[in-house]
Amino acid sequence: MDCLEGLKLLDDNSIDSIVTDPPYEIGYKNNKWDKTKITYNELLWQECFRVLKPGSHMFVFNNSKTFHRVACIIENINFELRDTFQWLYSSGMAKNLNAGRAIEATILTGGSSPTQLAIAREMTNQSVPLEKNYGMKKSYDNNTRQGITKNKPNTKWTLSTKEGKKWDGWGNSLKPSYEPILLFRKPFSEKTMAENILKWGVGALNILNCKINNRYPTNIIMDENIEKYLNEIYSNFIKCFYCAKASKKERGEGNSHPTVKPLSLIKYLITLVTPPEGICLDPFEGSGTHIIACKELGFNYIGFEKEKEYCEIIKQRVNKLVK
Repeated sequence: MDCLEGLKLLDDNSIDSIVTDPPYEIGYKNNKWDKTKITYNELLWQECFRVLKPGSHMFVFNNSKTFHRVACIIENINFELRDTFQWLYSSGMAKNLNAGRAIEATILTGGSSPTQLAIAREMTNQSVPLEKNYGMKKSYDNNTRQGITKNKPNTKWTLSTKEGKKWDGWGNSLKPSYEPILLFRKPFSEKTMAENILKWGVGALNILNCKINNRYPTNIIMDENIEKYLNEIYSNFIKCFYCAKASKKERGEGNSHPTVKPLSLIKYLITLVTPPEGICLDPFEGSGTHIIACKELGFNYIGFEKEKEYCEIIKQRVNKLVK
């Protein structure tokens, strides 16, 4: 079900927390669901505001390039932005287009080829099969394809133009190494936190059960590689919750969702903001990591997912967990 429709079925002030990973609206891997602008729709966050109890917290994952837009939209609904967590990781690949290779492809194809960028990406060893025919000029074949064998995408390209050589190594993007996780809170209905907790059962963070080696939880989350590196440099570096990206094994067989979050990370965030026996909501279930986390932790949950393909993946993952 579409979350915009599903949220309307929920009562006012009935949800204890939200932990969600909405579309980043960047067209990730050309997925249609990642360019619908749903995350920028105020109606979505208005409904989230309505169903949350006063004092309830909401975690929202987002992209380092666009999180500011999401933060402003949600603040305009009257949510309070309480903090911005940073999930640091060392894995992942740079989605960079080499400027020198792009310039070379532009020059040698006359700048009018519809596959110009594809050629440049192939030259940067990114994704396009070498044997594919782009209808390139002879000069392009002679100067840059000499000695290249099919099915060897890592073969180094030799640039032949002055402009290509000049800009070789320049690009258009850095390697992403963190994701922001925005922490919001619906304002209290009562004068103090204590009074709000007594009335609604929410309003505080579960600090004690989220301590790391008896230290207070921080707004930094990192994988083991980054933690090891920082501890080598700073002997007194503060202990953080660490979590790598979801492994192939954790994702499960047949899980084709491209943005699966690690189970331990979602469990940590849910624990931090959800009271005992509380209901945790996720409007964008994806492949169901939120549901699995809630079931393992013993929390109640509600989730929505409109893509049938991903709903089937959720069923398979949850059924495996139950067995």
